[in-house]
Parts: sequence; C-alpha cells; structure tokens
Amino acid sequence: MPGDTPIASFHRAGRRPVNLALVAAIWGGLALAVWAIDLALLWAGLFGLFALPALLDWITDRQVRLDVYPDRIAWATGRRDGVMEATEIRQVRIDRRFDMGFRLTIVDTTGLLHRLPPELPTPADALEKALDTAGIPHERHPFSLLPR
Repeated sequence: MPGDTPIASFHRAGRRPVNLALVAAIWGGLALAVWAIDLALLWAGLFGLFALPALLDWITDRQVRLDVYPDRIAWATGRRDGVMEATEIRQVRIDRRFDMGFRLTIVDTTGLLHRLPPELPTPADALEKALDTAGIPHERHPFSLLPR
C-alpha cells in the first residue's frame, strides 16, 4: 500500500534523563529549603506537586510520536491518537508559543480546526520540509496570543 513509509517521523519517550533530573532538582531544592530556611513542610509538599507530571512521564514511559506520510499525518500521545488523510487537510498551521515551542493545528477542508496535542515533538523546520515533500499546505506563524 502506498504511504507505508513515513517521510518524517518525530518521536520522544517519557523516560528521559531530563525528567528525572528535573524531579531530583525540585525535590532536592525543597529539601534544602526545609533544612536551611525552615520552609514549612506543607509548602514544600505543595511546591513538590509541580514535579509529579515529570515523574509520571518517567514511570509510565509514555511514547509520543508524529509521523508525516505521503498520504496522511498520524500522531499518538499515550491516550490520544489520530490520523488525518492528506485529502482532508486544507492546511497545517504551525504556531509558535511564548514558551518557544510549537503548536500544530490541522485545518480540514470544511474549515474545522483539529488541534494536535501540545506535547507532540515538533521541530518546525524539519516538519515544514516533510509537509512540503508530502504536498500538504502549511503556514507558519511567529506568535499568536489567541488561537485561530
């Protein structure tokens, strides 16, 4: 069947050293604050909750992927996945966010917006090259305060 080999494939695993280092740094800093400045354990526990998503990613090792095929785009992010045929795509919007990451939105032929999950790995230059190869129209927007 045509389109079985992706033009480009972007993957990221949840079990990355940066996730574990982030959790260790946050919890280590909080332990130091409890010891050095007598930070209340309640506050340390509340601040420590912010590290739980990174720890959960490390434990579950959730795989995140975005594949561009000649005839479709496919994505998977743990519980959310999807496929859209190239014939159904009017354009792909690549919007830069204020955290310097990118957010992908697929506009279908009826004008409906399909926002791809924000955790998808999206190196914009390589993605644009893959979309050009697949013949899928795309727009890149530097910053947008309100999604369109």
